[in-house]
Amino acid sequence: ITKLRNIAFPCENEEVVDEEELNISAPNKFYPNTDGDNSVFIVRVNAKITSYKMTIKDKKDKVLYSTTSIEKPWDGRRLKSKKYYPSGFYEWTIEIVDTKGKEAKYNGEVELIDVGTSSGLW
Repeated sequence: ITKLRNIAFPCENEEVVDEEELNISAPNKFYPNTDGDNSVFIVRVNAKITSYKMTIKDKKDKVLYSTTSIEKPWDGRRLKSKKYYPSGFYEWTIEIVDTKGKEAKYNGEVELIDVGTSSGLW
């Protein structure tokens, strides 16, 4: 996980940090359109927060999905057509504010894996 920016404690350079230190967790891959574990993608925050925003982008920096609810994970589908995106790597960013007003922004990459159940939908 790469820490992009922490407004309360600014960083001049990007740095790789431990998930436990951040109190966040995110899978590095998920399998949409399955009924098992990891069928959706969400970045969990294991701390009390007052604000949450998760954004998913493609490699061209186009926003594919955005939510302000930690209870609304990305299922790998296009918003309008509901068809699944192809297998590949997608960038995620979360912006959070904790109960003390500390703001932080983190990013990472997740791999969407087509296990064959969604073939032909895109």
